[in-house]
Formats: sequence, structure tokens, C-alpha cells
Amino acid sequence: MVARRGEKMQKNKSFPEDKFDSCENYITLKESSELKNYCDFALKLSISILTIDNLTTIERGKIVETIKDKDYSVFSPKQIYEKVKDLNFSQKSIIGGFKSFISTNDENTVIIVSRKTIITKTIDDLKRKLSKVRDDFEIVSVVGKNKSLLKGAARDKRVDFISLDLLNNEIPLDDALCSLMKQNEKCFEIVLSPIMNSQNDKELSAILRNGKKIMKMILANNVPFILTVNPLSPFQLRTNNQLRYIGRLIGIPFNKSRNSVFEHQLTKIVNNTIKLHEDYVFEGVREV
Repeated sequence: MVARRGEKMQKNKSFPEDKFDSCENYITLKESSELKNYCDFALKLSISILTIDNLTTIERGKIVETIKDKDYSVFSPKQIYEKVKDLNFSQKSIIGGFKSFISTNDENTVIIVSRKTIITKTIDDLKRKLSKVRDDFEIVSVVGKNKSLLKGAARDKRVDFISLDLLNNEIPLDDALCSLMKQNEKCFEIVLSPIMNSQNDKELSAILRNGKKIMKMILANNVPFILTVNPLSPFQLRTNNQLRYIGRLIGIPFNKSRNSVFEHQLTKIVNNTIKLHEDYVFEGVREV
């Protein structure tokens, strides 16, 4: 078993569970200088992975050089992969290597992941955009209101997550889409920021109703999902447990959200890092 942050203290019942690692999967920077503030807050909250929207892998390298800090280290998934890949080439062992790397570095490591969110209305437009972004981003998410579009996204191997907006009253879900998501090993992404940013009780009630409808369908079909804040600032970052408690407001039982704040995200990041690496040939085979 791979050690996790705070594991030695877990036996003490007074030690809070939210010391375990989590991932913020959807950060939009207003300017690159904000990234350092996000890293500072993430370390205090045991958030070991920050996924930055519209930040290409090349751009990330340049920004990381500008935010080096003596108190912590910033890594790309590729850098960690190259340190642990010789352990074994199975996905399971690489994931274990990532966890071990994070644990060994204790509270001094932040992993910066590049992400692209595609907002589109047609399948043809989605395909055009996917052809341009897959090699430049480790994570690709799709936002859309059309069920046929989302079903196309669920079938496409270049798509990692389908992001659902709690502000949208027209819930674009049905059993067929949920089935496709499971078959193609994809996750729904539940963006929780509308709950935190609601302006009044009426708006909050509508958001919670939408969220409960969405989660009822997802849970009934046993589809994997992830939770993210999509914060407006570093102050809105939330810990592992805080994300899961917010999820309870939209009907997610606490025991059903354990993998939604770290495990599913890490698995997808590792899988894509392997595929995007220059030594990748095809699944299970790489150049040595």
C-alpha cells in the first residue's frame, strides 16, 4: 500500500480526514502570475494537483520556471512519469509511482496539469477542435447542452471528461449517455462553483434541484464522476473532505464520493501522460 499524506496520524481519530490529497480539476487563470498564489493555497489544503485550463504543456514549462519557490517544488506529470516509469510499465504501477512520489515529498509538491475545455454545439465542431488540441493538453473536457453532441464526446477517445453545469436547467443526461460514459471509461465532471457563488436563496434552490436531478441519474447508472470547484480565486479552493461535503448538498452520499476528488483524476492524468510521452508506441508498448 502506498503511503499518503497524514497516514501515520490516521489512527488518531482526532486527525481530520481532509489532510489527504485532492485535486482541483478546473482552474482558469486571469493572468499567469496567479499560479503562484494557487500553489501557495494548494499546499496548505493538501491539494497536490492543480489542473489549469487553456494552459498548453509548452506554456506550463515557461510559467513553472517563474514560480520556483524554496518552500515547494512544482512538477509536470511528464517529469514525474520519467522518474517512476522504469519501475514497471503497467498503468497501475505508474499510478502507484505517482502516489509514492507525492507522499515521499510530503507537503512540498504541486503537480501542474494542462487542460483544455471545449465548449461547442455540434459534433463536427467538436471533432475539428479535438484535432487541434489533443497533443497540447493532458486533459480535455467538453461542455455542451445537446445530448447527441455529448454522446459523440462520450465515444471519442480524445475526450476525458464531460463537464456538467449546475446552472443549466435543461439536464442533458439520459440512460444512453450514461451507458456510453461507462463503456468508454469516462467521468462526468460536476462543477460546484454555482453553489458557492449563488446570489440568493431562490437561485441556490434552483441550483440544488438541478444538481440532485443530475446526480440521481449518474448514481442510478453507477457512472464515475469527479468534483471540482472551478474557483474564481485561490480563496475558493477546497480540501478533499470539503468538496465531498458540498457534494452532499446535491445528493451525493459521502461514501460514494471517495474517488471523485483525487483517484479518478490521477488515473486519467497518468494514462494520458503515458500516451503523450515520446516513448509511447501503443497501449502496453513503449520504446526503451
